[in-house]
Amino acid sequence: MDIVTIDNVLTDNLYNDLGIMVGNNRLLLFLEAQSSWTVNILIRILLYLAQSYHEYFERTSQSLYKSKKVKMPKPELYVIYTGNKGRKPDTISLSQEFFDGADIDIEIKAKVIYESDKVNIINEYIVFLQDF
Repeated sequence: MDIVTIDNVLTDNLYNDLGIMVGNNRLLLFLEAQSSWTVNILIRILLYLAQSYHEYFERTSQSLYKSKKVKMPKPELYVIYTGNKGRKPDTISLSQEFFDGADIDIEIKAKVIYESDKVNIINEYIVFLQDF
């Protein structure tokens, strides 16, 4: 498992909370902690994903300009929401939130993780952040 979080010195530029490469380039995870609800997180995830793939292709010396198809890890996208769930969805998608469900040429979907009764590290993290 490798951490692939985007580095950033300035907080007003592109960075993600956590990116993890799992296994032998099989899976790329992005997690974004969110304390106030906004579907704009989907746009940020899209930008994180593009930047992380760019860095991945550089790290693995793959060229997008050659005829050979590049290999890339499958993304799994998550939003960790630390606020009150209320009526918020379990999954959010770019087409639903920004284009009224229209068939668009690019789609981003993210699973939303909320506080639960489960005893695990993610739930402990959510509870920890709620105390701030």
